[in-house]
Amino acid sequence: MPLHRRTLWTSIGLALWLAVLSGAVVRPAARADPPDEQHLAELRQQGLYEQAEKYCADRLAEEGLPADERTALAIELSRTYAAHAAQSPVAARPALWQAARQTADDFAARYPREPRLPLLRMQAALAALAEGESVREEAELGGNPHAELAAARTALRRAIKQLQDLHEAITVELRQRNRGARQVSTEGLSPAELSSLELHARYQLARALREQGLCYQADSADRLNSLGQSVELLAAIAQHEMTPQLAGNVRIDEIVCLRLIGNYGAAEKKLAQANRDQ
Repeated sequence: MPLHRRTLWTSIGLALWLAVLSGAVVRPAARADPPDEQHLAELRQQGLYEQAEKYCADRLAEEGLPADERTALAIELSRTYAAHAAQSPVAARPALWQAARQTADDFAARYPREPRLPLLRMQAALAALAEGESVREEAELGGNPHAELAAARTALRRAIKQLQDLHEAITVELRQRNRGARQVSTEGLSPAELSSLELHARYQLARALREQGLCYQADSADRLNSLGQSVELLAAIAQHEMTPQLAGNVRIDEIVCLRLIGNYGAAEKKLAQANRDQ
């Protein structure tokens, strides 16, 4: 596998689900029937994306699915389209990225009050982020870089907007719950789950801002502005208590962004501190 494709797949693998709460991984199918999740993971691992997509679509067409299982299957379907796009020829990718987005949009429009809808909104944002990263990396390889970078910026702006909206919605939800202003369904996300999801949404927002910055020329105001926003966001996230995995990712990304904006002194200090902590 070419280096750029390995890099892309690693990023997508990280982005698709790394939320952790109360010591347990939050997976897209957190409450789905485990055989569904395992079966779909095996199909994706074998590269049988079309079979996985059909399986999800057929299951979603069944009558009487529990709400949490229905949401989990929609997330798995969007996730599968995104994984399929990442491993497809360049010409085939746009339709698959569109399918990943459309799956989430259509589900949210049909079930606007689904208790676990924030998880699907996160997946939709991650698909847009993965698309932007993919197109940006292709632009670096040649072809039509001007058009590809414009397309990457469009996808990344979509991801940024979705992540910002998700962060705001979770903040409002937590505030209302703290005031006792909202009755919480037993199928909905707990305050701990929402807080974890909000923190990961901000982390992915920082990644999206970095990717957006890399779509502009070196030393341009747009590049420095996006990278600077990413550094500020990562520094704020670092003040929170988080899992070791997320803390490590935040620290590494902060060092990378500092290096990209040319602040080598700060990057070296952060790296030295990281080595001491290790």
